[in-house]
Amino acid sequence: MSFFDSPYLYNELINVRRDSQAIQTLTWFAVSFIRFIMQFSISISVLAGLHWIFPVLLLIFAIPSIIIEKKFIEYSYSWIREMAPEERKMNYIQEIITRRDTAKDMRLFNLFDAMISRYNFIWKHYFYQKKKITTSKGKWLSLCSVFPQFVLMAIYFYTAILIIHKVLTIGDFGLYIGIAGQVTNSLHNLINLGAQIYDNDLKISRFKEFLSWEPCLMTNGSLKPSLKPTIEFVNVSFRYPNTSRYILKNLNLKLIYGEKIALIGLNGAGKSTLIKLLLRFYDPSEGSILMDGTDIREYDLNELRKVFGVLFQDFFNYAFRVSENVALSNLSLVNDERKILNACIMSGADKIVNRLTLGVETYLTKQFDYAGEELSGGEWQKIALARTFFRDSPIMILDEPSSALDPEAEDSAFKKISELSSGKTTIFISHRLSTVTMADKVLLLENGKIIENGSHHELMNAAGKYAYLFNLQARRYTG
Repeated sequence: MSFFDSPYLYNELINVRRDSQAIQTLTWFAVSFIRFIMQFSISISVLAGLHWIFPVLLLIFAIPSIIIEKKFIEYSYSWIREMAPEERKMNYIQEIITRRDTAKDMRLFNLFDAMISRYNFIWKHYFYQKKKITTSKGKWLSLCSVFPQFVLMAIYFYTAILIIHKVLTIGDFGLYIGIAGQVTNSLHNLINLGAQIYDNDLKISRFKEFLSWEPCLMTNGSLKPSLKPTIEFVNVSFRYPNTSRYILKNLNLKLIYGEKIALIGLNGAGKSTLIKLLLRFYDPSEGSILMDGTDIREYDLNELRKVFGVLFQDFFNYAFRVSENVALSNLSLVNDERKILNACIMSGADKIVNRLTLGVETYLTKQFDYAGEELSGGEWQKIALARTFFRDSPIMILDEPSSALDPEAEDSAFKKISELSSGKTTIFISHRLSTVTMADKVLLLENGKIIENGSHHELMNAAGKYAYLFNLQARRYTG
């Protein structure tokens, strides 16, 4: 996950997508190179029959062109890699102009001309640099191409002299002039193809380097978690790679199996980061996370993650069928329609399914099917919640599970969560404190630390920060 939190990955992706094409083109260049080698070898052996000095001179004068081609290929390749961020910006502008979910903003705020202007500004800089490199290369290669012409002129004069002295015939003149032209053309093609092969070899080398990347996480654990795990954070501190600020600091916390735990706190308090550590998207910078007394790094990563069913706050809407959207959390059961429908009932998405013409086989969005259905934000959240229930894991993590729901749907959703989480550990994050009263334990995070820990009633009686925040929200409803 650390790669996805860095622009370095996206710069590399745009480069390797381009570089991967070299795998195919290099094959054709290599075949053509062999053909021109054979043609050049035959031609130059014939030309050597006129005089050995001419092939030697042609080869010597070809050296500057080879050096220049090599230099500019390396420079151009380095430049185009450096331009990846600018290329990504242009691609991003193209994307937001053509995406459905940005179409309303583009029209409402009249952004099209501004986006095109921004695109053109980047393109002009890109084009200027490209033109500068290409022009410079053209000048140098044009200069180098003059030298072989002197050799060709020498061949013309030499052949003419031999004809005058009756050493050669008029027919020999045509032969050697033609062969000389064929030698220079073959030599030009060889230099050009050799340069292309070298360029593609550079790309393939970087592509292979990209494929050799390894995950930052150590994934050699082999243990399998129990069905009812207890989790403990021991002096856990964490900061994201290449940053100095700690998101969590010396966090100590025990999650006993079967508890309903509410994580609350202001934005940036570390709630979502805590979940990322629990799922091993990252490992703690300091301290350890234990599952049944064993560091979670000792567990097989895939087996560890099967323990959790998660609804992320920034869940993704997949343009697939309803059945596929729900079953993505456990694709081995994608054909179990009964289980899919049951998960929809649990999340309240059954009302959505019932109104759809093809039921769970209906495509969501019209991206791939004209008959696809568009859903509201709250309906999408019900589908995502059904996906979490479908996984049927012993620990459920719900990050803002009702943020897009209307009050009635929210009340219904939390009643079902309370009912369905019986016998399971449930961790939910919510900014609506009225929903956390169902929790056995409320954890209030601030600046990466737990500053209050207890049940709703205990924390209200303590009259601390939690009670202040709860009453602050309550006043909005009471007036």
